[in-house]
Amino acid sequence: MPKIGPIEILIIVLLIVVVFGASRIPKIGESLGKALHNIRKKNDFEEETPKPKVVKKLEDGAVSAKINEKIAETKKES
Repeated sequence: MPKIGPIEILIIVLLIVVVFGASRIPKIGESLGKALHNIRKKNDFEEETPKPKVVKKLEDGAVSAKINEKIAETKKES
């Protein structure tokens, strides 16, 4: 693969100025910056692994007691 030197970069920049015009280059740069920011933000979000939920194991008697408490609370609210 050929290496890109300073002359090639200068030619590319001149072509961009000719094609898009000098007044639109800042807008293009801003759009590219926002796009890169969004891509990096999305990649950072996907790399984060969700923390596992801690589940408390209840015994059968405790489960029925909790259910009865919830039923009693809803009856008091009504």
